[in-house]
Amino acid sequence: MAVKFNVLYSEEKDILAYLNALWKSPWVNYGKSHYEIGKKYLPIGLLDSLKNASSKNEAVKIIKDYWKNIRSSSFTNNSELLSKWFSIFLNTEGSEKIIKPLENVYQKKFPFKQINVYLTSFFSCPYNYEENWFMVGRNSSLLWLLSTSIHELNHFMFYYYYDQNLEKQGFSESQREHLKEALAILTSDNSKENQDKPQVLPIQNFIKENKDKSIDKIIELIIKNKLLDNIK
Repeated sequence: MAVKFNVLYSEEKDILAYLNALWKSPWVNYGKSHYEIGKKYLPIGLLDSLKNASSKNEAVKIIKDYWKNIRSSSFTNNSELLSKWFSIFLNTEGSEKIIKPLENVYQKKFPFKQINVYLTSFFSCPYNYEENWFMVGRNSSLLWLLSTSIHELNHFMFYYYYDQNLEKQGFSESQREHLKEALAILTSDNSKENQDKPQVLPIQNFIKENKDKSIDKIIELIIKNKLLDNIK
């Protein structure tokens, strides 16, 4: 049965992407903060304002005021059109170009019947495995849409088939998250994958050297070579 992709724009989800990455003290993830990365994409004034906002309501107002200055009156209508186009594309091409490669890499069935996809104006694409959704750049090309989708759903496959077992073996959440990010290289043609995540690169490079092996064997070798031991 084909997987159904439901694509839509939600202002609430879009705001959440900004808040989770930039509000209060921007957290460091995989060796580099979203604040540092964000300097390439957003005004420094916006970054500083969000970092120093004293409440969620204040942070939301900062985001909405920023949007007012950069968004045209056609933003909502365009978002609806993009949602329809992306939905048609993913539901037409997704089985062959997203689901099949994931199943080939993991040698396991893709376990979800429906996936929700939200458009975001943020520079990175959050996801929520428990709620079964991920985000894609609102201005993505179709190739970037495919790349983002397979990257995020690679994470979903990891969570479904490996995360709980690794937790039972005593691996911390941080160790499992670094492994999850590194494994995404197995379905990526992007040589710059994880360049903004320096702590992931050594694991990713090891995976690239062993990509002819099964994913079970790759994880076994990563553990045997203690590549997760220095991750806190």
